[in-house]
Formats: sequence, structure tokens, C-alpha cells
Amino acid sequence: FSSAGIRDLTRALGTLLLAVIGFATLGLAAGLLLRSSVLAVIVGFAYPLPVENIIEHLVPATRQWLPGSLLGVVGQGGTSYSSLGRAMVISAIYLAVVASLTATAFHRRDVTA
Repeated sequence: FSSAGIRDLTRALGTLLLAVIGFATLGLAAGLLLRSSVLAVIVGFAYPLPVENIIEHLVPATRQWLPGSLLGVVGQGGTSYSSLGRAMVISAIYLAVVASLTATAFHRRDVTA
């Protein structure tokens, strides 16, 4: 309950919130781009969990570049293989690209209620 403890707790909650927002943005993009909720859920769970883990174990250097792994680093507040700042910058670039692709697809799609 010291000021350092409250500061650390606030920082941990902030980085966790950023990671959740990042994963939510990727999930939203998958749902919009794939047009099928079942396929979006399958891709949303299948890519970051087993596929990225397989890629990371086959080529360990990719751990610093894969989006799901980087969002995990943001949620952890940094790791030994990637700092928090680096993970946040690269994740922000990935999310900006995904958000712009999703916005473009949504704008071009003929959606009528």
C-alpha cells in the first residue's frame, strides 16, 4: 500500500489494458474481414495460440515480431527478449495497419440494414 506499490499496480493495469485493447482490435478486424463469426473465432484463437507458438519454436527470432507475442509482452510489461517500449511501438504499427484495412473494408462493403 505504499506509493511505489500503487504506482506499480497502476502501471501493470495500464499495460494489461493496452494489451486487451490490442487483442480486441485484432478480434474486431478478424470478425469484420472474415464475415463469419465461427471462422473469426477459430482464426482468433488458432493463430495467436498454437500457430505463433509453433513459429516461435521453429524460428526463435520471430518472437520479437509476431503480433500476438508482442501484445503479450505489452501485457506483461516487458520481457527479457523485448522491452515494453519496443513492443508498444511495433504493436501500435500493427494495429494501425489492421485498423486502416478494416476501416477500408467496412467503408467499401455494401451494408444495408
